[in-house]
Amino acid sequence: MVEESSTSVEEEMYDNGDASNLPDFGDVFESYVTSHYDNTNVEDLVEVFKLQEEFASAPEFLDENDDTDSVYFDCDKFDEPIEEQQHDNIQEQANMKGQFSSALYPDSTVTLGAAITMVIAFSQKFKLPGVALSSLVLLLNILLPANHIFPKSLFILKKLLASLSPDVKTHYFCKECLMKIDKADKVCSNTSCCQSSNSGKPIAKSYFMEFDLKSQIKSIFSRTGMLQKLKHRFTRTSSSPSDIYDFSLYKSYSSFLNNPFNISFMWNTDGVPLFKSIKSSIWPVFYTINELPFQDRRKKENILISGLWYGETHPNMLLFLPPQFETIKELAYFGTKINDEVTLKSILLCGTLDMPAKASALNFQQFNSFYGCPKCLQSGETVKTNKNGNVRAFPFDESNPTGPHRTHAGTIKHAIESANSDSLVHVKGVKGPSPLILLPEHDIIRGMGIDYMHA
Repeated sequence: MVEESSTSVEEEMYDNGDASNLPDFGDVFESYVTSHYDNTNVEDLVEVFKLQEEFASAPEFLDENDDTDSVYFDCDKFDEPIEEQQHDNIQEQANMKGQFSSALYPDSTVTLGAAITMVIAFSQKFKLPGVALSSLVLLLNILLPANHIFPKSLFILKKLLASLSPDVKTHYFCKECLMKIDKADKVCSNTSCCQSSNSGKPIAKSYFMEFDLKSQIKSIFSRTGMLQKLKHRFTRTSSSPSDIYDFSLYKSYSSFLNNPFNISFMWNTDGVPLFKSIKSSIWPVFYTINELPFQDRRKKENILISGLWYGETHPNMLLFLPPQFETIKELAYFGTKINDEVTLKSILLCGTLDMPAKASALNFQQFNSFYGCPKCLQSGETVKTNKNGNVRAFPFDESNPTGPHRTHAGTIKHAIESANSDSLVHVKGVKGPSPLILLPEHDIIRGMGIDYMHA
């Protein structure tokens, strides 16, 4: 923790931008080899996932083994007539870059980004040659209302796509054993997996996406007046505790957060089912910026997304979170350059998740297990119900009603003991290291909020 009265090693590294002395957690969480995929926003991704469920197949448009990838990225491999290219308005391409979240036409429920993503997914799925994709674009222009904003030709579409920043990384893993894999792997490298080289079976891949937080932060604070709003925490008046700044966790980081250009995040994640009849769901990881006024903090355009998991199972947090938290660590030490005068540094202050997701992120036993409470070390008892079931209960202890408390240091100790043991499933409810240890300034226990809706 960062103390108010002293300067820690972490604070010195924040000030100097020196990461040479960072703790090396490489043995616990390895860096992932990834590729990139251009994005629009989370709503657009939901639409394209739904489209592919209707195709009743895996999302092959992200499959690096699909040789039609060139249709998406390579602007020189389209079979479009040169004459059409000469008559396209290149200015239209520039105008469209900022319209990905805009309605495809007035009153449309589909955005431009969603429409483009679905057209590309369709072309990838059915391996359309360039001439067919060009005809599809022209057909859409005929069918759509006259005031639509879809690209008028394939030439404009491909130039627009080529101009986008590669701000999303795709991380691949084996569906069977969840081991990370490279995009070109044909079999799983885990010899114990049924899809390893020993089995001779081709690997079934899945993936999750990591979004570039730095570009999102720059986009938010490049808007007129947004940097000025960071002064809210210093200028507000309140006679009683009314926001996150009034509480001990935030105050314990005052030596970092007293800088008007240092900010903190609150994170959360939960599953979003795509269909009632299909198990597939997406799990976005969102960040809100605590230093913005509350009414701005909750606006869609000011919320960051750092990751997106897609699949039939809940995310494996030991696989999903590490690359995202590595980015948070970099933002704390090196920051995001907004302009020539301002560089914003960022830390992860706290998170709020439901009980199952919280246990997974902390690498704890679930809430209905012994030592299932993420705040104290009471083991709890199994109690029979009237319907011949069992529940986990925590009898009131008059001598110590709120404890003994879990602590950050104690949790790290329990995680190491559990990880080094061949026989113990958990130590005091801790199954092993959490991805949150990648953030050396983060308090694992105090930084995880109580989920009162499931308590």
